[in-house]
Amino acid sequence: MVPIANRSIQKAFLPRVAVHADTTAVAVLAAFLCAVITTGCGVTSNAPSTSASTPVVNLTASDAQSLVQSAATAADGPMVIAVVDRLGRILALYRKTGAPATATGNFDATVDANELAVSLARTAAFFSNDQAPLSSRTVRFISGIHFPPGVANASNAPLYGIENTNRGCTLSTNYLSGHSVPPALSISGVLPGLGIATGKADVNDSNANAVNPGGVPIFKDGHEVGGIGIAGVPANVAEYAGFAAIAANGFAPNPAPPGVVIVCGV
Repeated sequence: MVPIANRSIQKAFLPRVAVHADTTAVAVLAAFLCAVITTGCGVTSNAPSTSASTPVVNLTASDAQSLVQSAATAADGPMVIAVVDRLGRILALYRKTGAPATATGNFDATVDANELAVSLARTAAFFSNDQAPLSSRTVRFISGIHFPPGVANASNAPLYGIENTNRGCTLSTNYLSGHSVPPALSISGVLPGLGIATGKADVNDSNANAVNPGGVPIFKDGHEVGGIGIAGVPANVAEYAGFAAIAANGFAPNPAPPGVVIVCGV
């Protein structure tokens, strides 16, 4: 395997966000304290405010770098790796040499591989919490046309249709005074992002096994702080690289007893 320091990298630049590259050739986007760019909806969102008594746990630039490095060296393959924080803001984006420009997203659509990696990372970050670590595979499991998947005549899964939710405008800016959620925009900050990644084969969900794995939540000091997304490689490689990255850096979840997450009795 070629050392990560010798691999080339293509940097994704975000407006108003500084880009740093160190000797490991990992691009870390310093978006932690930056205001989110004004969207096409005409609204500018900032990160939520937090009371002085509430402990704040965030991913650092060093954390993001370590996660990318671990994922890139966990398995061979021309993968794209993205790291986002709890609100979906992009902290790092890395392309291994030979990584594909496109990949297969929801409904068999050909999408930008960089955007898919970000989408996978956001899927894990948005749906997980301190008690429930949900990967993009889990989100797929609970968003099918039937639940449990593949059981004919069963009701829709709790998140059925989640791929079609609005993702370009500010989410309820006045649900709590002083708080807001930044829109999940594209890497450029201009267009809506790809939204939630499940990898369904079609709108009829004809294949219960179709999935986009590779989106894995990140935990730090017992708190869910973001997600890592892997795209451009086979499903098992993407998922392994994501889990290997969080495990290698002490960012794996630790579910409360009995150590499992129950969804609709399953």
